[in-house]
Amino acid sequence: MTLYTNWGVTSNEIIGAVVTEMLHDLRVNNFTFTAFPEVTISHSDSKEFSITLSVKEFNSSIVFKIDNPTAKKVAKSFQNEKRIGGEFFKLIQSQLQLLEQSCQSSVA
Repeated sequence: MTLYTNWGVTSNEIIGAVVTEMLHDLRVNNFTFTAFPEVTISHSDSKEFSITLSVKEFNSSIVFKIDNPTAKKVAKSFQNEKRIGGEFFKLIQSQLQLLEQSCQSSVA
């Protein structure tokens, strides 16, 4: 876990925001894979974070990026126990769809 003192958030809280939206998508649409994806984060440069979603059962993963302002915003929402929704949910939902496609092609 990394603490971003100037923002008052941690990398785990950013992951928590991602997982919150993943859980919402699970409730609404379900997943085609049988496991819950692993979520990891890295701050590859000073402007954005790389988020990796992976399903080891299928040896599949996808990586997407969120900029610093978005990361701070969603982490603060997570701290306040609020769902983010909106464009962030759409981003997570689209990444889950890509992960599902990756899992399906790994079986074919």
